Amino acid sequence: NGARCVARLVEELGLFKSPFNFETKAGLIYAEIRGKRAKVALTSPKDLRLNLVIRTDYDWFLAHFVNTGVPHVVIFWDDINTAPVEKIGPKIRYHEIFKPAGTNVNFAEVVEKDGEKFLKIRTYERGVEAETLACGTGASAGAYIAYKLGLVDNKVGVLTKGGEILTIYIEDKTNKIYLEGDTSFIYEGKIKVDALL
Repeated sequence: NGARCVARLVEELGLFKSPFNFETKAGLIYAEIRGKRAKVALTSPKDLRLNLVIRTDYDWFLAHFVNTGVPHVVIFWDDINTAPVEKIGPKIRYHEIFKPAGTNVNFAEVVEKDGEKFLKIRTYERGVEAETLACGTGASAGAYIAYKLGLVDNKVGVLTKGGEILTIYIEDKTNKIYLEGDTSFIYEGKIKVDALL
């Protein structure tokens, strides 16, 4: 999500015309801008592990794992609104299977409306150590795993806790995931020269 915002700002400031690449610690990020919509390529997914049985002192869980730039576990839940994200999230985030780095934990629900399938997702994010309103790599991990399990198509909408609808594109041949969503300008500021001294 941060990459989408940077890409939109770069285009808006006229620094580059879409499409373009920009460099991050994770490598080069491809970006396309169409109006308010920003689409970026994530790092190629790796370390896919499906159907992991994880035992916690809360319960046993059937989970799936993929690294979409950062590690993510995905657990499918019948009703996402009832998922105990804050209770189960930390237990899996710090589980011995994922040591030493730990993992983000996503709870996903496959929903069908008007003949079209999409995902609802909630994410317990490491570093924040709590549920967040949206996680781009988490939404992408959920979509990627749901696609690999045959639950959704290779283009799927993902509704985040914050109400944003992201579109995830999965390309098998190139092993790429693209994340697309709206961006909005909410603030502009100026830094005085004195602050830089």
